[in-house]
Amino acid sequence: MSKIQVIKPTKKWVEAFKGAADKNKPFRGELTVLPVKGNPPAVIPASPVLKGAPANAEPVPPGDVIRAQADSILTQVASDMNIAELGKFYALRAGIGLLAVKHMVPHGGWLEIVRAKFPNRSERTIQMYQKDADEFLKGRGLKVGEAWRKISEIDETLLRRAAARLLLGPEAADAIPLKQIPPVVRWMGEYLIPEEPEEVKEKPEPVTPEQKMEAQTNLAKKIAGDVDEWMRRGHWVLVEDCAVLQAAADSLSAAADKLTEIITCRKRKK
Repeated sequence: MSKIQVIKPTKKWVEAFKGAADKNKPFRGELTVLPVKGNPPAVIPASPVLKGAPANAEPVPPGDVIRAQADSILTQVASDMNIAELGKFYALRAGIGLLAVKHMVPHGGWLEIVRAKFPNRSERTIQMYQKDADEFLKGRGLKVGEAWRKISEIDETLLRRAAARLLLGPEAADAIPLKQIPPVVRWMGEYLIPEEPEEVKEKPEPVTPEQKMEAQTNLAKKIAGDVDEWMRRGHWVLVEDCAVLQAAADSLSAAADKLTEIITCRKRKK
C-alpha cells in the first residue's frame, strides 16, 4: 500500500467548503489524495450529512456503524432508566424514614435535625420525600413507625431484588418471585406503579318492545327468504344424507303447522 504524501483540496472542494461556511451549513464535498508517485490520485467523497441537520452536525457514519453506536447508547439508556426506576423505590423508603424520625423528635426540633444532617438538601426537597411517603402510608392504613420497622428488618439484598422485580419486571437481573416479596415491599411497588383502571364498558341501552318486534319480523323474513332460495335453487340436492333432509323436512313441517295455527287463531280474534 502506498504512503500518502500530501492532501490537496480540489477547486470544487474549496468552493463547496467556502459556500458552506458562508451559509453556516454542514459541508459536503470530496478530497483528492495524492499518493507517492507512480500511483494515480484517489478521490475520497466526504461523509454525507443528514438533511436538515444543524450547522455543527457531524458526518453520518455507515449504517452498520450507526446501528452499533445506537445499540451501545440504548444499552446505557436502559441501564440509566433501570436505576431511575429503582430510585423511586428508595426515595419512597427515604420518605418513610424521614417521617419516622419526625414522629420521634420533640415538636420544633425536626427542622434543626434535618438541616444538620442534610445541609445540601432544601427543605422543599425533604417535604417532597415526606409527601409521597405520607400518601403511601395513608393509602394502606399503615402507621409510620410500624412501616419503618417492617422495612428496616428486611435484608438489603432481598430488598433490592424485590424492588427490581416489582419495578423492572421478572426479566430484571436477580429478580425474585413475587411470593418471596414481603407484603410491605409489595405495597410500595403497587403504590409506585398503580394498576391501570379497567375500562368501564357502557351498559347497552334496554331494548324496547318495538325494537324486539322489528328484530323478530326481520328474522322471520330472512328465514322465509333463505328457505325459498334453498328450495328454488335446488341446493337441497347437494345434501346426500337422507336423514339430514328428513330432519329439515320435519322441522319445516312442524314450523309450518305451528305458524298456521297461530295465524288461524289471530284471524278468529278479529
